Amino acid sequence: MVSHAVPTLEDVAARAGVSRATASRALLRQARVSAATIDKVTAAARELGYVADRGAARLAGHSPRTVGLIIRGARNAVYGELFSELGKHLRASESDVLATAVPAAMQVAEAEAILGRVLGVPLGGLMLANGSIRSEQVLPYVGRLPIMRVGHPESTPELSGVGYDEVTHGRLMADAVAAAGHRRVLAVGRPFASGQTQGVRIEALVARLRERGVAVDTVPVTTLELRLPADTVARALAAGCTALVCASDELAFQAMLAARESGVRVPDDLSVVGFDGYEPGLDLIGLTTVRLPVAAVARRAAELMLELMSTPGMPPVREVIAGELTVRTSLGPPRAT
Repeated sequence: MVSHAVPTLEDVAARAGVSRATASRALLRQARVSAATIDKVTAAARELGYVADRGAARLAGHSPRTVGLIIRGARNAVYGELFSELGKHLRASESDVLATAVPAAMQVAEAEAILGRVLGVPLGGLMLANGSIRSEQVLPYVGRLPIMRVGHPESTPELSGVGYDEVTHGRLMADAVAAAGHRRVLAVGRPFASGQTQGVRIEALVARLRERGVAVDTVPVTTLELRLPADTVARALAAGCTALVCASDELAFQAMLAARESGVRVPDDLSVVGFDGYEPGLDLIGLTTVRLPVAAVARRAAELMLELMSTPGMPPVREVIAGELTVRTSLGPPRAT
């Protein structure tokens, strides 16, 4: 059950079985409070969805139309474009944006600390354009303000979401690879559990390829920095694969570089394809990719967030939008055997 009442410090103290003063000191992590008490009080605050309104007086100028945005760092071109587009559409509707950029992966405690700091400011709504903040971490705040995930898949019934249609994206690429004549493919990317966006697209791609009679091998990328395993190209060729499907353009770039360094010709010896469509120079290197509909997702997410903010009690809404496949020279027919 999710409570819609705004929890107080007294509620936290009662849940933790301590005094109000001790709860306050524990949340401030003062030295004279034991680690066990801090853990107990922090857990109680998290369960209740309590955040200290430390910034209320200092940031009293923030109106209820301010939207909080937690986004992955803009080193990735997709997130840079998403940040720009969301800001443009929200500002056009006279809403402010309070944004914080976070790393691609964080420990649970780090993510909760960031979430607490953002929710300590008066907000009209919260957008999560980052996979590090898990859905269960924001459920205690449902009912206090609209919460929406942007870009990443969202299936939690209590949360809204406007995402990329990664199932369609995976199928689009699978159809293109199969239509080019490839009968054995190596797919590389994060597994579903560690990277939802890549996981969904690769899962859909593998399923569609197998439906079309194409054999598929998979290589999970488990490193946080998304480095392609050094032996990927050699492994693909040794297995008889004629196409390498990378779950992102970043991985595809690495694959094409590794192929060149080892004398493997793309696409004559091995076709290489990716996903995202926003890295510079895609046309110069001829990378076949699915371009994410960032502008359309940002526009719809902004529209929906403003609607949720102005309509108390409106039920959550989840939508997905599909992008487009662009076939370039990195995808060709399989080499002659």
